[in-house]
Amino acid sequence: ISGSPAQVFVQYFGQTSTPFNVSVATQIPGVFTLNGTQAAAINNADGTINGAAHPAKVGSYVQLYLTGAGLTSPFATDGLPNDFPPNGPLVVQPVTVTIGGKPATVQFAGGAPGAVAGVIQVNAQIPTGIATSNAAALVVQVGQSSSQPGVTLAVTN
Repeated sequence: ISGSPAQVFVQYFGQTSTPFNVSVATQIPGVFTLNGTQAAAINNADGTINGAAHPAKVGSYVQLYLTGAGLTSPFATDGLPNDFPPNGPLVVQPVTVTIGGKPATVQFAGGAPGAVAGVIQVNAQIPTGIATSNAAALVVQVGQSSSQPGVTLAVTN
C-alpha cells in the first residue's frame, strides 16, 4: 500500500468494525535478533553465527537479516522465495549500516537468496577503528528510517 493514511477495518465472524485510519510508512527496518539484542548475523569468514564465542573480525563481512525495507526492484512475490543474484530483488532505498558508531561498507542489500520474499539480507563490512566488543551497537538505516535500538554485534581485532 502507499500513501498515508490508509483506511483499515476488521472483519470477524461476519461483523465489520468501523473503518479507522492508520499511518503508512514506506519502510521501517527491523533487524532479526537471536535474543532481542544480539543480531542474528552470520560471519562470512567461516559461516558461524555471530556472538561472543564467534565475533566478527574488523575488516571482515557479516550477513545481517531484516524485514521492513520497503520496495524492492524487481518486486518480490509474496509467499515465494527470493531469487538468487543477479536476478533477486534489491532494496530500492539507500541502505547504510553503522557498527559501534562507525559507518560500515554495505556490499549487498536485497532479498535473502532462497528465503521468503520480505526477508532482506545486508552484507556489511566491520569498519576499522572500531572498539572491539561483544556488544557493538548495530544500526541499519533504509532511506530515512532506522532499525530498532539496542541491537548489537560481536566484533574483535
